[in-house]
Amino acid sequence: MTLAARCAAWLLLLTLVLCQTTRMLAASELDRATRNVLSANYTLAILLTNGDAVRFGFWNFNPNDYFELDNDDLGSADSAQLRQSITTASLPFDWTLPIGDQGDTLTYTGKVAYIAQEQDAQLVVSDEQRKDKVYEQIVSASAGAAWTHPFTKPVTVTVGSLVHWMRYKNDTNYNTAASQAVQSELDGTLTNITVDALVAEPTLTLGYSRPIMGADWDFFSDYHYMRGHTIGTRNPAHEADPEAWFWSNGVRIRNPIISRFLPGQNIWIRAARIDVGGDIGDQLGNSYYYEAGLAWLLEARGRIPLVDNVAIGVNFNYGSVLRGGSLIFTFNED
Repeated sequence: MTLAARCAAWLLLLTLVLCQTTRMLAASELDRATRNVLSANYTLAILLTNGDAVRFGFWNFNPNDYFELDNDDLGSADSAQLRQSITTASLPFDWTLPIGDQGDTLTYTGKVAYIAQEQDAQLVVSDEQRKDKVYEQIVSASAGAAWTHPFTKPVTVTVGSLVHWMRYKNDTNYNTAASQAVQSELDGTLTNITVDALVAEPTLTLGYSRPIMGADWDFFSDYHYMRGHTIGTRNPAHEADPEAWFWSNGVRIRNPIISRFLPGQNIWIRAARIDVGGDIGDQLGNSYYYEAGLAWLLEARGRIPLVDNVAIGVNFNYGSVLRGGSLIFTFNED
């Protein structure tokens, strides 16, 4: 009997690091594995609900099937299925106030987010046809502020910080005889648990804006660092210290010539490379990946409370385990 090592990691997959062994995990090893799972899940949840780093949609697809390509880094059947299995929701709100007479601004940010995945898999590999059911979710509430200073006319510097309260919940049903044999060892430590955490996320963003070919081009370099600690825990295995970072470098394009003929509407284009490290590490199958999207924006300021615009479009992820395309619906885009 072998516990399956679910090594390639994406958010909300239970990682049991027990490859090719016939003995139980020592308590210290199980505690360490649990802390690693918690740290990876908290930091990855922040990344995946960031809105800019990874975008999920209401319909996911493999671009190779539609554009007659054969590029595994662009998408696959497995990655499309993985994207479809992850449910996310994020509601961000910003309030911006001018400071002084030099063009500085202070932006207050609030956000609630939810991400979940339900997985059918054998936690312990066996010849049984039945599978165990693992449901994991993280809900979070975040608040913070950012100060933006126009360093020169086209260059801005933004320094900010967010604090996230996060709750991780795992519900596991042991449906096979093989997994039920180890349930008593895992329950309450790695499975069927609820663990809260506080995570701080300081950020630094450099922006450069200029008109090119009749459109507004905004180049950006956006660095996020995450560090936190679990709270209210009674199990030493749940004393985790999540730490990770991600760094986005790319460009946003708005107001192309076609937008001049669409009153109250706009075309939005974005492309970026995202590098990741720390507890996120190789959770996405690579230390970096690319995102690109195109959307049609409708101005909603004054029509819908707290909403500046709404958008519908398409987004592509290249080079990660979440590679593929998605149709997206979003609001309050920059």
